[in-house]
Amino acid sequence: MRRLALLAGLLAACDESGLAGSPQISVLPDGSTEGGTATVRWFGVVGAEVYRLWVDSQLVYEGADTSYHLDLVARTLRTEAIGGSDVTEDYLDLTSEPETLELYERDYPGVAAVGFGGDGSATTYDINDSASQKSFSFYLDDFRPGTTVVDSIRMVTPDVNAFGDPFNERKARFAWWPGGDTAPPPERMADLYSPVLVPDSVYAVYLDPEGEGWDASQDHFLKIKVLGIDDSTGKVTMLYWFQRVPGLRWVTEAPSEED
Repeated sequence: MRRLALLAGLLAACDESGLAGSPQISVLPDGSTEGGTATVRWFGVVGAEVYRLWVDSQLVYEGADTSYHLDLVARTLRTEAIGGSDVTEDYLDLTSEPETLELYERDYPGVAAVGFGGDGSATTYDINDSASQKSFSFYLDDFRPGTTVVDSIRMVTPDVNAFGDPFNERKARFAWWPGGDTAPPPERMADLYSPVLVPDSVYAVYLDPEGEGWDASQDHFLKIKVLGIDDSTGKVTMLYWFQRVPGLRWVTEAPSEED
């Protein structure tokens, strides 16, 4: 009975508009490249005769398939389902808006750790707050107890603690940002801590909350730019760009109004 009701609903939708639904987009990062490439898929639409895929405003596919492989970085995706004179569409923006993040080196009173949600939201924590340590994604440390040396501060994975037990079992990896719009694969990133943080430098961060290596379920990639480091407090001010699609290594900035 449920199938008959669903079929009746779809036929009714077709009768009213010619098409039933829209070609909703999903992005599936490729395991073979650990998220360096991806396949775009979209829902099949009852009544559609042809589909179109637009990548960064360029038409790249027109046909009957409902998937397309992307070897190059994409910023925006738009699909169209066409049946006669009727058209429905879907749109997905893969770019990231920069967000500000401020953290202190762990020996200065203040927030030294951050935890990221899958939507890119960042929550900062006091490193001594034991109830929150399970949520740390990384923290800042100069590896010199009891003092803050501003030219030695690094981002550190939370499953490493030079002065006690690990904070949690999550892992993070770090590297210099290589240029372009794609983070390095995890195996080419340092698995304990980042290079020393330097103003105006840009870093890649890979977050592996399950600690089991790359997958496309919960892992995320970020780009971080250090804006400045306060000489007296060790406060590091950063911008970060967060790729919301799990496992995807493309981290692209939204174009400015001048672009």
